Amino acid sequence: MKRILLMNTAVLILTTAVCMKSYSYSLDAFNGMIGRGVISIQPELSYPIYPQSSFFIDPIGAYGFTDHFDVFADLAEINLYPVSGYNNSWVMPRFEFLSGNIAALQIGFNNTQPFSYDISPQYHYFYENDSLAFEFNALATIPVNYPGSSNAVSAIIAPVWKCIKNIIHPFVEIDPTYAFDGSCSGLHLNIVPGIWFGIPDTPHQFCLALTLSDVTRNIGYGVNFSYSVAIPTIPDTNK
Repeated sequence: MKRILLMNTAVLILTTAVCMKSYSYSLDAFNGMIGRGVISIQPELSYPIYPQSSFFIDPIGAYGFTDHFDVFADLAEINLYPVSGYNNSWVMPRFEFLSGNIAALQIGFNNTQPFSYDISPQYHYFYENDSLAFEFNALATIPVNYPGSSNAVSAIIAPVWKCIKNIIHPFVEIDPTYAFDGSCSGLHLNIVPGIWFGIPDTPHQFCLALTLSDVTRNIGYGVNFSYSVAIPTIPDTNK
């Protein structure tokens, strides 16, 4: 998935590419396929403030092998504050079996003793028109040898309003999770309002969001920021 481009080719692509979705409009959902030959790069900064302050970064990337098959990966979630170190990483191939309907399988690797991993079958749905977009992800998380973790089912429900199309898109995520066992069993709910910003006629996009975590229990809050760029590597032969 990770490709190295010659500098002059990258500059040419970045100055001529049109605006395209490289990840999603909302903070956490995955939407439609990124497209054949497209590299997507999205670093995401997370700053949980309460009840415990921390700061970490997720360098997320993707590559579209065909118009209906792509692979996403979080290379390494890295703690920056209050301590530094590796948390986890994951890889997720996705296949679009009907327009806007995508099957995915995420495999996560966790920094535990002993080293552990989990699997997460997922369904992604994406729809949009000139005024609105709707992102929906459903997933089940199954820990394979992750001590203290829970089997869980989750969803990300994200309506998006294109108040200024391709420039400003407010959204709100409703993210319920139900854990069946372990120390965090029961219903957990995150609410994530935010704004997506795009720069027309470029592949550059930004997302700023406020995360209200576990609002059904001990509510917490934090802020998230992400930048994404989608770089086509195959010339458009239709021009």
